[in-house]
Amino acid sequence: MEDFERVCQAAMSPDNNVRKNAEARYNSMRQQSDKYLEVVARTLTKSTNQQVRYFVSVLLRQDVSIRSPVWGSAGESARRGIKAVLLNLLDNEQNPRIRRYLCEIVGRLASREVPARRWDTVLQALRKWCASTHAAHLESALHISSVLSEYDSSSIMQLLDSVHEVILKGFAGNSPQLQLAAVKACCDFIISLDAQKHQSEFIKLIPGMFQTLEKLVRAVADEECVQCIDKIAALLSYRAQMFRPLTHEMIKLMANTACFEQLEPGTRRTALSFIVELAKKDRVSIKESKEMQTKVLPLAFNLLTHINETKEEWSQGSEEKNPDEEDFNMGWDTLDYLSSYLGGKITIKTIWPLIDAALRKKEWTTRHAALSALCAIMDGCSKMIEPKLEDLLAMVVPIVANEGEHVRVRWAAVNVIGYICVWFSEKAADEFGPIVAKTLKTGMDSRAHHRLAAHSALCLVDYCKHSDTNKMVELAPHFLDSLHKLLGINVPLVQANALSAVSAIASSIEETFDKYYTVFMPGVIKLLQDSKGQDKLKLRAKAIECVGVIAAAVGPEKFRPQFQSVMEFLLRIQKCAASDDPQTSAVLETCARICQSMGTEFAPYVKIVIPPLLEAAAATDGAYMQDGDDDDVELREGFETIDFSVRGIGNKRLVLNTAMLQEKATACHMLYQYAAELKEGFAPYVKATAEIMIPLMAYRYHEGVRVAAVDCIPPLLTSLKASNGSVRELFDYSLARYLQALKLEGDISNMVGILHSFSDAIDVLDRPMTSKQIKETHAVLMFLLRESNERRQSRLAELKTADDELKETVEEENEQEDEMIGYIGSVIKSIAVLSKGDYVDPFSNTLFPLIWGYLHPKGSSGMHTAALIAFCEVIENGGSAAKRIAEKFMEPACIYATDEDPTVRQSAVYGIGVAAQSLDSGFAKYSDGALKCLVKVITSKDARGEEYGESTDNAISSVGKIIKIFAKYNAKALPEVMPMWLSWLPAKTDEEEAPVVHSMLLDFLEDFKSPIYGKNNSNLVKILSVLGEVSKTELVDERTQGRIKALLGRISSGLNNQQVNELRSSLGPQIWGKLQAM
Repeated sequence: MEDFERVCQAAMSPDNNVRKNAEARYNSMRQQSDKYLEVVARTLTKSTNQQVRYFVSVLLRQDVSIRSPVWGSAGESARRGIKAVLLNLLDNEQNPRIRRYLCEIVGRLASREVPARRWDTVLQALRKWCASTHAAHLESALHISSVLSEYDSSSIMQLLDSVHEVILKGFAGNSPQLQLAAVKACCDFIISLDAQKHQSEFIKLIPGMFQTLEKLVRAVADEECVQCIDKIAALLSYRAQMFRPLTHEMIKLMANTACFEQLEPGTRRTALSFIVELAKKDRVSIKESKEMQTKVLPLAFNLLTHINETKEEWSQGSEEKNPDEEDFNMGWDTLDYLSSYLGGKITIKTIWPLIDAALRKKEWTTRHAALSALCAIMDGCSKMIEPKLEDLLAMVVPIVANEGEHVRVRWAAVNVIGYICVWFSEKAADEFGPIVAKTLKTGMDSRAHHRLAAHSALCLVDYCKHSDTNKMVELAPHFLDSLHKLLGINVPLVQANALSAVSAIASSIEETFDKYYTVFMPGVIKLLQDSKGQDKLKLRAKAIECVGVIAAAVGPEKFRPQFQSVMEFLLRIQKCAASDDPQTSAVLETCARICQSMGTEFAPYVKIVIPPLLEAAAATDGAYMQDGDDDDVELREGFETIDFSVRGIGNKRLVLNTAMLQEKATACHMLYQYAAELKEGFAPYVKATAEIMIPLMAYRYHEGVRVAAVDCIPPLLTSLKASNGSVRELFDYSLARYLQALKLEGDISNMVGILHSFSDAIDVLDRPMTSKQIKETHAVLMFLLRESNERRQSRLAELKTADDELKETVEEENEQEDEMIGYIGSVIKSIAVLSKGDYVDPFSNTLFPLIWGYLHPKGSSGMHTAALIAFCEVIENGGSAAKRIAEKFMEPACIYATDEDPTVRQSAVYGIGVAAQSLDSGFAKYSDGALKCLVKVITSKDARGEEYGESTDNAISSVGKIIKIFAKYNAKALPEVMPMWLSWLPAKTDEEEAPVVHSMLLDFLEDFKSPIYGKNNSNLVKILSVLGEVSKTELVDERTQGRIKALLGRISSGLNNQQVNELRSSLGPQIWGKLQAM
């Protein structure tokens, strides 16, 4: 044992060599499992060295895990021995740290051994400790109960009464550690319970948890307070519904905790974070809480005054918010989030008076806080702030120009202008454009204050994004004059932001930047070449980006003289730059922009730029997962960690290098751009790109990587198709990842992007998906639709007590859902177009009930549109095989044909036409109702207006399709219907459907016996008028144009001079001239 203790002590040595040698010896001892467990048991039982005992207990937790070779190879006798020792130790263990590790070990072991009936004594011991009055025993029972709840709730169910009793004892205990253990056990137990009966018993304990937190707060037990709040937050995330009746009590408790000044700032920030999370879960109750207005929002505002940096330190910085100023950042984030959840009315009512009063205070930190608060709430309160914009600018603009004001306050005022440019972009550029532009120029011209000038240039970027090109052309010389001067200041932050602004202007005015090219491009290239050292890497990256933006703006003619030298310089940088060097991403983006500018002239560089992109996209060391309990792993430079716990798995640690991840995302996006731009020219790189991109479609660690990888698939398929490659093989390879990405994605806007890409990928195929693939796809689409329905139901519950602002927010969220199901419709269309009638049964057997549900009268317009379009596509492409669907579809189609929403109306009237085609002779029983419905649409007062013009054209098209059916089965109706249909022509609004209508017109006209001509050709003037009006326009396709010319020749050959003259007179010179020209 003494030798073992010496090895343990050496393994804790600060000397790397000593420690590594000891670790090697320790690991070799582990090879003999039985002997190793015996010596561990002896050391834990008899050693007096507490450090060694702690070290051994930490390692033993790893050794008894299910994946450990130690436990796996140990004999049954050794296992029984260590289990007995563990229980004996917990009876008398005095060291709290060691006791907690022993409880963790016992809990994890019990979760496996009890169900296998290999450790009944542990439950006996647990009952004994639950009934004990000794604080250490109670704490052990609570810790083990927590672990068992997480890993094997069935075992702990045998001890329900005992656990309930020990939790109550813990709440009533005097020790903060015991109280915290009770809260943790209670939370873990409630999370693990599924049966409503058991849940209800333990839910009654929640008020006791709140009272326990109050005790911890009064005791100023900061560490325990933080852990207690975190644990309650975890319970909230799993069981949000059960907290609904207690929301007001929770807010009050957390608000009081956050305002309790004796607590550490970090503890108070944890309480604020909890309130923010609670606001996400219960947006109704949070609005009703008085504490939000009286305590939480004022506290968050007050935190903005907590500024630690000196003026000199701030002047040397570069970040918008200093990460070390944790109180300030917490105040900002709290106002940012809560303003969105509380809404503008409540937030403005509370915060605006504070802002107004603070701007008149002497302390600069208070005035700075007021301006910072404005920025923090601008997104959430945008609708309330917009009417106040003029007053707001009148308040802020003079601060920027006031040289006697503290520079940080002036900086904050410029920041407000920047936020206005983001959240009120149109008004900032149009209505208030002159004053905003003048203020930003004033800030840029404050060159004595480098950070102020630099930030003004950065805010100019947002101004440029939304400004009218013509206005930017007028303003460019004034802005560029100031920026040229800023580029001459040898301060990296100033120069970098000035370059960003120059790029924004060039991107906005495009070829007009030609006149400034010789002033800026040589200077930017020189700045790039002259900027040396690690402190100027970001500056060099901005210069590289600026070169690419200017090249894309001015075009190949202007850039050609520098093209080759710039590319050579960029490629040299690419060879030398490290993977986390910001220049690396900048080079990748700039090469893509230059490719876009130079077109085919870029071809020689493709083989040079693509391989590094593939390498960067394939990099795997930007993020990885490790055991959260392993504290001995050294963190590599440039990496940061996020620790978290996964129920049933344990503690995990995510290790990230954000710079490397950003480079990976940039590389993926650039590969997408090259594939989309080069098309068949990208064919040599499709296989290598696909092998990298397809696995990244569900990449967990960076959204930008996932999005770029998903976007890349359709261009890769298109490239293969253009070069006669194996499109189907690549699609089959990507399908599983598409479906996985859709199931894992939590953001609806990203989900829309995946669905869009998936639909585009199917469109590239030249033969249908297999029945297995369709079945798998339908399973995922059904999952998405059900998830969407559940989210809608959850919001519906909120609406019962929601105010107007929350109702509007819910409406916007439901519109996102509508967009998503619309893109599910796009996927359905893509499958149906390829599969034709074979798709009808798979659709009917799976998706039909869910999609049909969206036609319910209480559904939104977006739901109605998505459903109508989906059915239209299945019916149109399914043909006669879709008759059963068409029959059922006719009723809702006729109902929604007169809907007030233009897209619903258009989809419905189009659907009537395709359903008629599918039903063919079976349409007879629907024909009267359908025609009346369509005539009502076409002849309504607003039929030709901007809103309903496209619906009317589609209704006319549907009537044309019905006429074709009448021609086969009901010819008697034609003399009445055809002239009426002709009177509605031409179709002018829907550029996609109008050519279809006019092609049908030619179908009818080419039969000279057709009733469309009228008795004695009485409709000839109308016919020629329509043909003359649509001829040589986008309202007819090339084939129809040829048919018109041929038809006119046939008609003219049968006319005498008198008829010709009468027609010339009736048609007028303009139409007659067009007809004569043909």
